[in-house]
Amino acid sequence: MHLLTKKKLLALAEELQLAPVPPTLLEKNFRAETDALRNLEQEYFHSFFRKAPLAESVHVVACPSLQEEIRFAAGKILRLVREEGLRFRQIAIVTNAMEAYEKSLRGILEEYEIPCFIDARRETTAHPLVTLLTSLLDILVYDFKYEAVFSYLKSGLSLLSTEEIDILENYVLAYGIKGWKWRQDTWDYGIQREGAEAVDAVNALRDRVLAPFAPLLTLPQKKAFPLREFLQALLSHLEQLHAAETLDDWAQSATAAGNLNKAEEYRQIWQLVMDVLEKADTILGKEELTLEEMAKILKAGLEKCSMGVIPPISF
Repeated sequence: MHLLTKKKLLALAEELQLAPVPPTLLEKNFRAETDALRNLEQEYFHSFFRKAPLAESVHVVACPSLQEEIRFAAGKILRLVREEGLRFRQIAIVTNAMEAYEKSLRGILEEYEIPCFIDARRETTAHPLVTLLTSLLDILVYDFKYEAVFSYLKSGLSLLSTEEIDILENYVLAYGIKGWKWRQDTWDYGIQREGAEAVDAVNALRDRVLAPFAPLLTLPQKKAFPLREFLQALLSHLEQLHAAETLDDWAQSATAAGNLNKAEEYRQIWQLVMDVLEKADTILGKEELTLEEMAKILKAGLEKCSMGVIPPISF
């Protein structure tokens, strides 16, 4: 068990006023059904060789390519299922190079009509919540740079609809709006061409975008200040976006559609991000840093996030 997991479980037990039981050490392998497999597990990582007393269930096969290796394994799986009555869920393909195998593995197993669950951690850098936060950090550091603003808005977690984002983006592109212009009280660019009513509508959209930024825009832009103050303003921003509620709605919709993996991603990502912010506060909360330094620290934490996925109920 990871030390961090142990600490969390003990803290939860204390919070619920539960007495933790002594740990159980799992020292014996109950999964391997043959002496040869048990011997292989015990000896595989030793720096010297020891002969196994029996090897009836261990076979070594050399294939000309990675794809042929997977095809051999797929054929073996089908034989075990069709001739020996095993279920797919009783069979595992184990590799220490999943990045090299994963794409071919998925394709070939699908070709052989073998259902599979790949137990690999998924990167979160492309997740809407992480996209929103990294874009938000860029907005603050680079003073409403066009790319950062619309990456933030198109994350799916902003307060504007897709149609409203398109209207705002067309106006911003038409009149070269960036940087300090976002901080103006109102925009009147192209009022003769667009008409007062259209420009008023664009200003209303801009005000809705800027409203959650209010706590962040009161913070020093160049001077150093405590990271904790920034994190509090960041959490306030997320609350005003109702980000947690939106992710929960997405999870429920994915569950209803039968996409349990996607639902689990939506449920996990909020806690993963909160863990990053909590750790930053615990370690550096009182440290005085500039916005740019804070952005680098938080981006590094978000980039290291990954999430697991749940296997199908059965196959």
